[in-house]
Amino acid sequence: MIDLSGVLLSGIAIALLGISLGILPTVILLLILSIYDFISVYKTGHMVSMAKSILELRLPILFVIPTSKNYSFLRGERKGAVFLGLGDVVIPSILAISSNYYFNAPKILSLNIVALFTIIGILIGFFALFFLTSREKAHPGLPFLNGGALVGFLFGLLLT
Repeated sequence: MIDLSGVLLSGIAIALLGISLGILPTVILLLILSIYDFISVYKTGHMVSMAKSILELRLPILFVIPTSKNYSFLRGERKGAVFLGLGDVVIPSILAISSNYYFNAPKILSLNIVALFTIIGILIGFFALFFLTSREKAHPGLPFLNGGALVGFLFGLLLT
């Protein structure tokens, strides 16, 4: 139920922000928030404290990705799952929607090439975050996800 609520909330936010912001403001936003996320997790630690509070309150503003079969969010367990905040999904995805909305590039199905490669970049960033980082401590998601989105975006631009 938490993940379903997250999908609905993030889908609405992504769509609204993606068509509201142009490409340049979106790119600037991604860069600034990547730096902020890095500082707030590794330097000040306030993002980690906030995430712990969200876990205790069981608010639907994160995705729970179980890494073991016996994991239960209802029991309040923290081990056996990876948690991804909605912002980590929403922020890089804004670039994909903006790319699709503002660029007149060749399309594959309903996505243009730039948006498609932006999504591929986000997915590569997610897998890098998920598989290359340790699960014992918190890591900022936006540097990986936004970085992947921006690299995919640039690659898509080069192909058009």
